[in-house]
Order: sequence, then C-alpha cells, then structure tokens
Amino acid sequence: MFTSATANAPFVARINQAGYHLAAVGRAVTLLGVVLPLLLIGILKFTAIEIEALRPFVENTPWLAWLYPALGFAGASYFLGVVELATALLLIASVRSVWAGLVGGAIGSVIFALTSSTMITLPIWYRNEVYR
Repeated sequence: MFTSATANAPFVARINQAGYHLAAVGRAVTLLGVVLPLLLIGILKFTAIEIEALRPFVENTPWLAWLYPALGFAGASYFLGVVELATALLLIASVRSVWAGLVGGAIGSVIFALTSSTMITLPIWYRNEVYR
C-alpha cells in the first residue's frame, strides 16, 4: 500500500529535476546578460566614434584622467577595451574554472563601479545652458 510520502516521491523528483534545469537556464541567461554587453562594448572601444565619445567621461573623472597622458586618447580606449574583453572571456571561462569566475567577477565589479562613478563627475550642467 502507498503512503503519502511514497506516492508523491516521483512527482517531487520531477519537480526537483525541473528546478535544477530552470536554475541552469537562469545561470546561463545571467552570464549571457553580463558577458554580451562586455563583449560588445569592449569591441566598440576600438572604433573612432567610441574613442571620441569617451573623452568627456575620462577627462572629467579624476581616477581615470591619468589614462590620457599615459596612453593617449586611442591607447586609453584600447586599454579599456582589452580589459573589458578579457573580463568577458574570464566570465565565459567561469563555466569551467572557479578562479576565472572569481577574477572575472572582481574585474567586472570594478568596471561597473568605475563606469557608474563617471556619472558623478560628468559636467551635465553645460548641456542645460545650451537649451536655455
């Protein structure tokens, strides 16, 4: 005779298996959501348009402004692009290597913090004066 615990065992096993599959899909989508923008933006850093678009962000941020005297405009953009592409590759490698995931995650966190911090120093008030 079946008891309630044994009768529900196949159903619970299927639910657990579906949960594992859903978690794997969620991890893959999350990884893709971080890696894809890093790849695309990293590749853009090698274009002339992006080199010019970075100027106000890098010039006005004290913790990034040293890049231009040290590397020049194109060199700074290339450096940032290489760092972003390397981070994306490390995050892709995190599927197989825990250390790659840790290093990629740490560098990615710094990249996202630096990118967000440039908004603090961007002189947006100049644009408002143009429209008055």
